[in-house]
Amino acid sequence: MKKLLVLLLILPIVFFTSCKKEPIPVEDIYGKYDYKDCIYINDMLDSSTVAQNKLYKNIARYSLTEKIYSFYASTSNTPTMNIIGVKYVENEVLENISYKPVVKLLKKATTRYDVYKGDNSQGYSFVFSEDKAFFLEFRYFQSSQSHVLMKVVEIEKRN
Repeated sequence: MKKLLVLLLILPIVFFTSCKKEPIPVEDIYGKYDYKDCIYINDMLDSSTVAQNKLYKNIARYSLTEKIYSFYASTSNTPTMNIIGVKYVENEVLENISYKPVVKLLKKATTRYDVYKGDNSQGYSFVFSEDKAFFLEFRYFQSSQSHVLMKVVEIEKRN
């Protein structure tokens, strides 16, 4: 009877610890990503997800290498934005995110990397779950000393 009781106590522990998803190593995020769908846009941007998708869907691309983050807003091979000397700093997935639909969307994510140059955040993050990836854009407001989520885009890694 004691063995059965011990087994019943151990089984849930083993089950839940084996189900815990491991973070994605930074080396595994390097590559090229395509803009798939704008999921959320902050009202302060005076735009909409529909407008964003018209501009960027099947056109925009993101490139992450060990030292460079690039964004391509068109089909051109010249990046619209190129940040050289970056590092990808792991952060809590839901850090600075309070909007409930976005929290619900990202709660299954395992890993978030913020784009830094030196000690300064560039306001961009990449969030990964087992089967999805997202690009997040933040703005820092000096007056309130707070980060505000401006945009969430589902992206897809190229093979």
